[in-house]
Amino acid sequence: MKIRRPAIHFWIAALTLGALIWTVPLGAQSPSSTPQDRDSDMSRQPASQQQDRDFDMSRRQLADFDRFLDSHPQLAEQIRKDPTLVNNEEFVENHGDLQQYLQQHPEVREQLRQNPNAVMRQEQRYDRREDRMQDRDRDMNRDQDRTPDRDRDMNRDQDRMQDRDRDMNRDQDRTQDRDRDMSRDQDRMQDRDRDRSMNRDQDRNRDITRGELSNLDNFMDSHPEIAEQLKKNPALVNDKKFVEGHPALKGFLAADPGVREEMRENPNGFMAREQQFDLTDANSRELANMDRFMDSHPEIAEQLRKNPALVNDKKFVENHKALKTFLASHPYAAQEYKENPSAFMQQEQNFEHQQQNYATRRDQDFGTRRDQDYGMRAGNQGMRSQGVTGDRDRMGTSVSSFNEFLEHHGNIASDLSKNPSLATNEEYVETHPALRQYLQANPKVRQELSANPQSFVKSAQTFEAAPKGSPKLPSDPKLK
Repeated sequence: MKIRRPAIHFWIAALTLGALIWTVPLGAQSPSSTPQDRDSDMSRQPASQQQDRDFDMSRRQLADFDRFLDSHPQLAEQIRKDPTLVNNEEFVENHGDLQQYLQQHPEVREQLRQNPNAVMRQEQRYDRREDRMQDRDRDMNRDQDRTPDRDRDMNRDQDRMQDRDRDMNRDQDRTQDRDRDMSRDQDRMQDRDRDRSMNRDQDRNRDITRGELSNLDNFMDSHPEIAEQLKKNPALVNDKKFVEGHPALKGFLAADPGVREEMRENPNGFMAREQQFDLTDANSRELANMDRFMDSHPEIAEQLRKNPALVNDKKFVENHKALKTFLASHPYAAQEYKENPSAFMQQEQNFEHQQQNYATRRDQDFGTRRDQDYGMRAGNQGMRSQGVTGDRDRMGTSVSSFNEFLEHHGNIASDLSKNPSLATNEEYVETHPALRQYLQANPKVRQELSANPQSFVKSAQTFEAAPKGSPKLPSDPKLK
């Protein structure tokens, strides 16, 4: 017992001390903690803490209550002025919609009953937040509405820039078109001026006949020194001092007034025509000479036609003396042939075909004319007996005319029957004035002889002799 009593006393003392410690803070705090002090402490707390403590309604309940008030603006105005009206039974009964809403929403009714002011403050804050959200939505919608307008403005600006670019491109195109038109007009003016100049030259050269060109070509060939100077400076033909210093030229111009007039009017054009005629005439003569050589040497012709390049084969030429002699006596033909054997042989063959066709047509025409001649001669026998001129004079053909010339110039006819090419030999023609005068007076006969002397001379010789009584042509004068 003695041992237990001290332990009991110890636990009683400990409990008493603990009770004293617990009650002292409560006693010290209780005298200064009055209800007024607690209200003042609550008023000194931040408004956000008080709002958080009052925010007992859910967002859905606030949204429903806010929609109800928005749909009853007069009722909402009274309740916002005096929130305690929601707990006034008489007021609620006089407003059936409010009474029905509170019955359908017991949670809201309970919140209003406990603290109507807090609920209304929450509703107002919610309403303001909703208004801000609506304003923000309106702003966003306004911005969205402005965005298409801004896009339209940007598109409009882009369209204007594109229109301006198109206008600039159109102006550039017009400028280019105008430049092209101006260039085209300038080209047309230049073409017109060139055509006028060519027309003037053509007008000047229009009266130049082949006979005049042939006469000048013959004179140039026989007077190479004068020809060389005139080709360098055709205007010398109008230089009296130059003409007086060259009696041959003076005599030629005096004997051929047509050439003299043409050369004085347009010396450059006339000399150009003469050179062209000389080249054409020379080429035709060389082709004719080559054709005659081929006809008289068929074996050589066959080999050259197969291989035109043999003309440049020295061994082949040396083995064929006739070819060597021909090339030596015809340097122009030799040069043309050696430079382009195939082309020259092709020209020779074309020349031969043309002559064959010409001979065929001429023989046909000759047969037709001969038949006509026989018929006319038979029908006009009585007229011939009276010494009337024969039908050859009426026909005036080249063959009949040359036939008459040969009948009255036996020595020329004998030479030409042996070698028809003498008719195109300038030296031979110069030594026979009658033939030269005849050819000058009959350029068509000269042309036929140049084309194919063998065929033409043969046709003239086989042409029936003129009847007796035909006028006589002058015979060859004796050469000095």
